[in-house]
Amino acid sequence: MTQVRARKGGLLNNRHIFRIALLAAVVLGIQASARQSRTTPSPSYQATTEKIRKASAAIFFALTALQTVVTVKLARDERRARMAVGNNDAEKRISVMTISLPEHGILVLLGISCMLLVRETFVLVTTVSNAQNTYYDERYWYSLLVVPEVVAVLLYTSPGLVPSRAQLT
Repeated sequence: MTQVRARKGGLLNNRHIFRIALLAAVVLGIQASARQSRTTPSPSYQATTEKIRKASAAIFFALTALQTVVTVKLARDERRARMAVGNNDAEKRISVMTISLPEHGILVLLGISCMLLVRETFVLVTTVSNAQNTYYDERYWYSLLVVPEVVAVLLYTSPGLVPSRAQLT
């Protein structure tokens, strides 16, 4: 296990803002789905529904990209911390919060971030460009939406990756 120091505070690490934005994306997505199920909507109603769906996809993409940036920063901080421990220079450790990861845990987290970014990029591109034919094409849908999501879930099951509640307190 490696002890990593991550920066605390700032826009990238503000969990409350992240959760509020995530909640907004979920609510918009549910609203768009509910509106799409209406039997005979008017053209203006459909246009509004598409705008809501695009906003939801954009927020999810932005949050996934933000999470990827935070993961890359964590990887950089872990590398610096390992180098500092190797050089017996504990002052190079950066900040306040300590996270325990298994030996290759950061690589697993980077893999999860990449998989989720691929998935959200596909959703955003097909939503914004109105490429519904591409979205529902099984070749693209399985390879760019389902497989990355399944791989990310499987990577989350890596032993020691998710700390127990006792380790968090």
